Amino acid sequence: MLVHELLIPHPAGSVQVRFDERVTVLAGLDATARARFAHLLASGLAGVGPATALVRDDQGERGRIVPGTTAPDAVDEVRRLCVVGPAELGVRHELPTPARAAERTAVAIAHRQLVRELAAVEAGAAERSRLLAEVGLDADDPDDPAPGPAPDLDAVADAAPRIDELLLRRREAGDLLERTGALLLAVEDDPSLPRSPAAGDLRVAPGPLASGLLAAVDVVRRVGGSTGEAGADRRRVEADARLAVERARAEIDQARAAAQAEIHACDRELAALARSAAVPVGVEGPGAALTAALVDRRHRPVAAEDSEDMATRLVARRRASLRARMAELPDGAEVEATRRRLDAVAERLARLDAEPHVDVQHTRDALLARIARLRPDGVSAIAPLVLDEALVGLAPDDLCDLLDLVVRVSERTQVILLTGEPAIATWARHRAAGGQLRLIELARADA
Repeated sequence: MLVHELLIPHPAGSVQVRFDERVTVLAGLDATARARFAHLLASGLAGVGPATALVRDDQGERGRIVPGTTAPDAVDEVRRLCVVGPAELGVRHELPTPARAAERTAVAIAHRQLVRELAAVEAGAAERSRLLAEVGLDADDPDDPAPGPAPDLDAVADAAPRIDELLLRRREAGDLLERTGALLLAVEDDPSLPRSPAAGDLRVAPGPLASGLLAAVDVVRRVGGSTGEAGADRRRVEADARLAVERARAEIDQARAAAQAEIHACDRELAALARSAAVPVGVEGPGAALTAALVDRRHRPVAAEDSEDMATRLVARRRASLRARMAELPDGAEVEATRRRLDAVAERLARLDAEPHVDVQHTRDALLARIARLRPDGVSAIAPLVLDEALVGLAPDDLCDLLDLVVRVSERTQVILLTGEPAIATWARHRAAGGQLRLIELARADA
């Protein structure tokens, strides 16, 4: 049975409240107004009055429940059957204050930022240590470089074909990493795969590795964005599509690992060639150092007596470049300071999370159990489900998940949601704009 309309008597004239056949949200009600409206609705459905309920059965036949046709105690039976408050769903503590909720959100954001910052600082410190070791600098005094050997430019010229081959292989592997990195970034930040990812259009990274992932993503979007009853076929298609996404990601990860291995192998051989020719390696890596040496050897031939001066200039240039790069990189002290900041924020976040919270799974199970009581035949509900501010004290993500569950179950059970929470009102506005529910916003209710 569906409630089509509730007629509430009023000195200025009867007040008509029309309900959607699936979900109706009455927002902006305080506790007194919610209790009064729930009583009027229950008394109307029980036939006690003073409100009159206009209903419609499963065959579409409309009817009117006439007030005064049943005993007053029927109202309590209807309330126990239809009206659900927070206690019935296992929500037994007060709603967190806006200040505490805002603090939790700010601390969580700061924690995520510091995790990323620490990873970047550690990577920079590791690069700094590697550069110090490669050129033989003292970690305690990097501005005092030890003298290095003069490069053997003739040995570099002899190895030129191999150097060119290694540089080409490294460049191709680097291009593959860049293309696949852009593709993965476009889908990694949002598991729901939005139509317009923050990283841009997925198709900016063409190639055979991208085709499988793009096809699977398109299926997930198409299925996940569709409306209507979520049957077994749709769930199976969506599950298969998401599995295809994961397989495509695994193939791309495997190709990226192979490309990384290729780059490391090329760098190792280039570094060995640089060592054999006594070519100093700076911040740009062995490939750039050998390329510069090849340029000097091929285009700036010098006499044997001037080779030592040229090598000295090359070493000085590379060391100056190294010192400039090292000035931009963090040291161990900065890493430790970042770790201490992260530990402090993590401790604060743990204390906030340790405070009493709602068992979301228990709330979900209790909600489904109450809906089942309204559907004794397992098909259609005998009365609407009235949620009287039942979803309180939930984190934003959990609240949206349960509200979306309410929309799904409303295909078989009419739901009337009474609330004074701004977050629920905001959610309802978006859903109402899509035609999924009816929203009635009131500043107060004096009915």
